[in-house]
Amino acid sequence: TYLGSQIAKARVKGFQGKGLGSLDAIMACAKHFAAYGAAIAGRDYNTVDMSEHTLWEVYLPPFKAAVDAGAATFMNSFNTLNGIPATGNSYLQRDILKGQWKYTGFVVSDWGSIGEMIAHGYAKDKSEAAELAIKAGSDMDMESRSYLPSLAKLVADKKVPVALIDDAVRRILRKKFELGLFDDPYRFSNEARQEKELNSPENRAASLKMAEKSIVLLKNEKQILPLSKNLKKIAVIGPLGKSEKDMQGFWSIAWENDKLVSLYDGLKNKVGSRTELLYAKGCGILDSSKTGFAEAVEVAKQADVIIMAVGETLDMSGEAKSKTNIHIPGVQEDIIKAIQATGKPVVVLVMAGRPLIFNWTADNVPAIMYT
Repeated sequence: TYLGSQIAKARVKGFQGKGLGSLDAIMACAKHFAAYGAAIAGRDYNTVDMSEHTLWEVYLPPFKAAVDAGAATFMNSFNTLNGIPATGNSYLQRDILKGQWKYTGFVVSDWGSIGEMIAHGYAKDKSEAAELAIKAGSDMDMESRSYLPSLAKLVADKKVPVALIDDAVRRILRKKFELGLFDDPYRFSNEARQEKELNSPENRAASLKMAEKSIVLLKNEKQILPLSKNLKKIAVIGPLGKSEKDMQGFWSIAWENDKLVSLYDGLKNKVGSRTELLYAKGCGILDSSKTGFAEAVEVAKQADVIIMAVGETLDMSGEAKSKTNIHIPGVQEDIIKAIQATGKPVVVLVMAGRPLIFNWTADNVPAIMYT
């Protein structure tokens, strides 16, 4: 909880820079409010059954830290909390956030979460969902298209006080003023600045530093790592060895980046002509076939050390990617066994956005890194 609170403050500061209105600032959004990480069985969007003690001691402090750091916006969560969808939960949004914490920013729904209260069985239609959400403190409807056709009629029918609409509008407009959008709605649209900042040396260096710090060395028996500079042949084996797109994270799916470098190409650039680099795919991520094993074993026998690139593709983890089986997929651990049986030094790189089970590898392979 303490670490989460410190990270929340740092992220708000990182997003909002010197303050809203500065050209280096965008509105931070603290999400998902609240208890989204406690869904039953760990399944995205599932229900949450939680005591007040746990809510206040564990799950709310990082959000309070975000408020204290000046987070411009909050986003409510898809889950229910003790039977009430967070989107329609006045205890979370009005009593705690806007009441006890005196939050002056605005609350935006998660993607379609107002309309999804119908699926929860909490609202009969979009009009009732809009009524419940605005009364509970959701200021902005993202994508569900419940507010636009419903709020005016709900006010006219005296089901929703106009004061609630005024409060939501006031909160949203205040942030637009703080950003300077009323003076210049296009002040953040600058092609020259975009060209300068996108993939700038400074940003690339910062990204590299973060990537380096995120790599975890799980095992290094016999001190195989770091690799000797005197190696004559290195074999890269595995379905992710030459993949470029899977070097991205889940939310980068739609981003075309011609500067991505695969593990194989990165090693090739690093070792240069001094060391010969060999390669065999061996199998695909989800393959059940072992037809590529024989080639991979022959390649491994020629090498001084083998680097195995296994794990999951970029789109196998992330939102709405819950799994009941988190073993390393397909026959990937079988090919690790086949390569380990050659007796050559083996380094396994597990590339994944989630924890995976690879018990045999953990017990038998001398060097393992999680990337």
